Amino acid sequence: MVISEGGLLLVRTQGGWSIPGGHREAGETSAAAAARETREESGVDVRAGAVACVVPATGFVAHWCVPTLEATPPTPDGVESSAARYVGSDELSRWDLGRFRFPDQVPAYLRALDPKPAHGSDHQIAVPAPPD
Repeated sequence: MVISEGGLLLVRTQGGWSIPGGHREAGETSAAAAARETREESGVDVRAGAVACVVPATGFVAHWCVPTLEATPPTPDGVESSAARYVGSDELSRWDLGRFRFPDQVPAYLRALDPKPAHGSDHQIAVPAPPD
């Protein structure tokens, strides 16, 4: 999960919008895979850090990632992704769930952007605050 420019980095793939991600290659750590997939799908170089959240039922693991070059704009690779951009919580909360590749992960995205949601929030996936 990359948060910069007031938003969460999302990429549009054939299946819909999601955070950059994919499968680990042989011998690759999940953090290294997160950094590689982010670079491949969005053009943003990152340093992957602590685990942001885990969804055990699906095996989904997300890492907090910090852009190494703040000036690097998201750029889709044209193969795995057709668009890449930072999306703020206000805009993201208005998107129809049909736009997402993994709609069940949207609560984690919103929680990442707003670590202290208002009382009565429907966020259901616990996500720790990003590291300083």
